[in-house]
Amino acid sequence: RQPLGVRKKEIIKSYANVEQDIQELSENREIIVIDLKASKRSKVKDQTLFPNKKHLEMSLQPELKKKICAAWRRSTPPVNYTNEMKQLGIPLTRKRKLDIAPVKKKKRKTKIKKQTNQHVDWEQIEAGNRRAEALQSLRHP
Repeated sequence: RQPLGVRKKEIIKSYANVEQDIQELSENREIIVIDLKASKRSKVKDQTLFPNKKHLEMSLQPELKKKICAAWRRSTPPVNYTNEMKQLGIPLTRKRKLDIAPVKKKKRKTKIKKQTNQHVDWEQIEAGNRRAEALQSLRHP
């Protein structure tokens, strides 16, 4: 069995001849990559992509959807196994070794300091209050 990178990845760009493509693919046991411009987000172009459920529902008839799932099942499981695939009933058969490095989250540089009232000089504040009261009583005797 050839490794993931070596095997040919088929791209179905239009849904015009998709049924025929899927039949061929499932016979040849090839990987289906449905190109829905989903590779914009990932920097890695050679990534196995799966259309989201909404798009599948909009564009495919139920039998066709089943065929796609079946073809996926027969081929190497996709790299990013998502909830959509779980809902479509595609089993997570084996642990996949990712040939793609995971994207690291950027750390926040500025830490928000919690405000504490430890360094409040209450004496000064009270002195200020007393002064204000004194001035008030001078103005309005």
